[in-house]
Amino acid sequence: MRIVVLGGAGIIGRAIARDLADDREVKEIVLADLDLDGARKVAEGLGRTGATAVKADVTDHAGLVALLRGAGAVINSVQYYFNLPVMRACLEAKTHYIDLGGLFHTTRKQLELHNDFRKAGLLAVLGLGSCPGIANVQARAVADTFDGVESVRIYNGATPDMGDSLAWAYSIQTIFDEITQPPVVYRDGRFQETAPLGEEELF
Repeated sequence: MRIVVLGGAGIIGRAIARDLADDREVKEIVLADLDLDGARKVAEGLGRTGATAVKADVTDHAGLVALLRGAGAVINSVQYYFNLPVMRACLEAKTHYIDLGGLFHTTRKQLELHNDFRKAGLLAVLGLGSCPGIANVQARAVADTFDGVESVRIYNGATPDMGDSLAWAYSIQTIFDEITQPPVVYRDGRFQETAPLGEEELF
């Protein structure tokens, strides 16, 4: 199986590539990034055959479709602003799609493509990063062991292994969006926007 990792030179793309390199069913890993030199370094660092690097621009629809055609799946680890155009390219290329998440409004727009993916016989998995993603699966696994659940609280943190230097666990653009855009909560049976960093929580 050939897997294309968009954003393959980035922090998360590199980690994805490392996981894929350990999977025997993945015969080819294509690290696609605007930073071709960075993608090449990642490919070489995997130490296995079948890892290649290509320059890719997710804003070039025709080029992206050509890259994705014939791939078993694409794992999209570029900035979430590009999730929708990448999904549309996957529909045209007939390629399964996975991403690491988008903020609320982007994800809602992505969900509008559900029927298109279904009709095409394609799978699209949204929000398969750490949070959303792993944290949601863990919360569900724990919730299933109880008779009922009143609330689920998920906290996301990172411990960089870079000493005292400042290191971001993922895209700084996304982090700024998360703390400056009005968060959406599901309360009293409906989605509601609240003020950024505007509600107190007791730990």
